[in-house]
This record gives sequence, C-alpha cells and structure tokens, in this order.
Amino acid sequence: MNARTLLPVLMIMAGLCGRAQSEIWGTMDRGGLDDGGVVFRVVGGEYEVVKHFERDFKSIDAFSGELLRATDGLLYGLTTCRAHVGSAVMITFSPADSALQELGVMPPEMGEHPTGHLVEVAPGVFLGVCRAGGAHQAGTIFRFTTADGSFTKLYDMETATGSKLDGGLALHPNGLLYGGTRSGGENGSGVLYSFDLTTHELAVVHHFPEQGQAYHISALTVAADQHLFGLRSFLSPSGGTLFRFDPQTQGLTVCHAFTGAQSRPVHGLTAGPVDALYGGMSRIASADRGEIFRFDPITLAYSVVHQLQLPAYGPPTCTPVFIDPEHLALHTGGNGLSPPWSEFGRYMVISPTSGEVFHSQNAPPYISRSHPAAMVNCIISGGVTWCP
Repeated sequence: MNARTLLPVLMIMAGLCGRAQSEIWGTMDRGGLDDGGVVFRVVGGEYEVVKHFERDFKSIDAFSGELLRATDGLLYGLTTCRAHVGSAVMITFSPADSALQELGVMPPEMGEHPTGHLVEVAPGVFLGVCRAGGAHQAGTIFRFTTADGSFTKLYDMETATGSKLDGGLALHPNGLLYGGTRSGGENGSGVLYSFDLTTHELAVVHHFPEQGQAYHISALTVAADQHLFGLRSFLSPSGGTLFRFDPQTQGLTVCHAFTGAQSRPVHGLTAGPVDALYGGMSRIASADRGEIFRFDPITLAYSVVHQLQLPAYGPPTCTPVFIDPEHLALHTGGNGLSPPWSEFGRYMVISPTSGEVFHSQNAPPYISRSHPAAMVNCIISGGVTWCP
C-alpha cells in the first residue's frame, strides 16, 4: 500500500469515445504521493491526478468519503482528519481549477467514520451518516451547513434502530430520507429506516431476516415508479440480494439472489435509459471475475450485459455510470496475474445493451497500488461519474 513514487501525469486527450468535453471524475482513498488518496479525472481514456491528499494539508490525512456534485457546481466530500481518529474534514473541490478548500472539521462527538455519499437537501445544506460513534456507539446522522461551516448531529442510532450505517441516504419524492444498516434491528442483520428532515424522527421500516453476516448495504436508488432499490451482500456465506422496497406499503421484495462461491454485488445501482438499473457483481471463481448486469424494475428481469474474465479483467470495483445513453463507464480491479500485468485495474467503456467494449485501459500505478475498490464517485454512490 506504500505508493510513494509519483509517476509522470498522463496527457489529457480529446473527448471520451469521440464525445468532446466528456470527463469522468473520481477518487481513491489510497495511492498518490503519500498513499493518502487522490482526486482524478479521465478524459479520452487517459488519467490525470488533479489532487494528492496528505502531504499538502495539515488536517487532511486521506480521502474517506464519496464526492457529490452540488447545485453550485462544486464537489463536496469528507476526508479523514489527522487530529481526531475516526473523524473527518469537509472539503469542497472545484472541477474548473482544481482548487480545494477545507470547510470544517467534524467534532468527535458528531460520530466516527463517515461513510457513503452526502445528500444535498437544500443549497449548501448536506446530510450524511457515520458508521460508528455517537451516544450509543452505533452511528449517527449529521448535517453540515456551508454558510457557517458547522456540523450538527441530528440522530444517534442504537442497536434497536440499526447500527453500522452504510451507503449514505437517499431523498425520496415523499420528502423522507431512506437508508440502511449492516447490523442491529430485531434479527441483528440490519434494517431499512426513514428519517424526517423536519422533525428529525427516525422510523425502522424493515428488519432484515437472519441470513448470514451482512457485509455491505448500498445506498438506495429511487426508480421512476418511486420504489427504492438496493443491493445487500453477505460476508458468510457469500452472496447477496437485489431488493425492492415500497415506501407506501413498507413491503420488501427480493428481486434477485446472487449465488456462488465468493459472489457479491458491488456498491450500488445506477439508473440508465428506459428506467433500467445497472450494477456490478464480483466473483472469484476460476477465470470468472464477475459481471455487469441490467435490471428492469418493472418486469424484475435480470440480465448479464458483460462478463469479466481473466486474464484481461479483474472483478468490478465500483458502480458503473453512464457517460451518455450509449456508453457505460466502469472500473475493474487487478487480475493478480503476471504477465500480463493488470495489477492496478482497468478503466472500461462498454455498450449498455450489447456489452461491446469500446475502450479499455490499465489504470496507472500511482492511482492505487492494490486497492482500486476504494474508488468512489462524484455523484453516484460507489463509482465514477461523468461531469458534463
């Protein structure tokens, strides 16, 4: 993990897949000058590191959260705080000139280990979650306001309401925020909850049944029919589910089960053309390293768009994201083979319908030595994003 050497920055090329001015932005929590993570962009398939963390900043140690492109056009996110282990620094980053500004340090009592993405509930007002800390050491929900750079704790989680929050929050058209936890609740396997922005009241809307040890629950995605969709993966036994939640009836349906040795869904879902949802599944079995899939939220049909196979590709490491309706971008992990080396993963652009590969290139080693799964996105949880 000691990526101490900065290699020359690659030249910026013309638009991705012939689309002029298209750019993919993302972050890694490792790699760069002092292995503290980087903000990078990809133009025309070529990487450029635009910010290295750790060495240049007194309070920032490493990137720990996911970036959100806010209504003011700037990127907002959380980074690890050097002074308080488990705490964070809120930053803003300008895509136009790569300027970074520290807006405020999260006090330890606000919570520990913020996770997932932020959600902007009003201009300059962001909500997020912490996996741990708080009054019951079960996590918190917090608010950050850019006007005065202040953090406010809105809710202390406890075992009964779920602990180890994951994935962040999703704002539903009914005005409530929804999120999930990896553990706690009636069965100890996590919950789905709603949170009222006005009253700051939290309600558990679903207790997950006992089904192995929860490894991850994604941020929820609001589909066109206003149902919430999410991914849940298990540590033991391996596997996971793609589920649908109806906020009106509070009914949950398992739409697809991921099975097989070392098979797990990756991060979250992204909405594509014609209301379809896309995601990735990681598998470590022989030459099969996973797949990019398409899911129809109306018919509940699951189909494989692209199969990832050795030696060219490792497993997917982030949520795929659309560049335009005909081009889907994603990142894979290293293949662990030599030769040919693909230790640092590959950036790919594929067709969301046929799975045809339009572009594929190894990530440069200074992006991340061995943990490309740490890559997160600017807008959509757990991946990279296109900034038009």
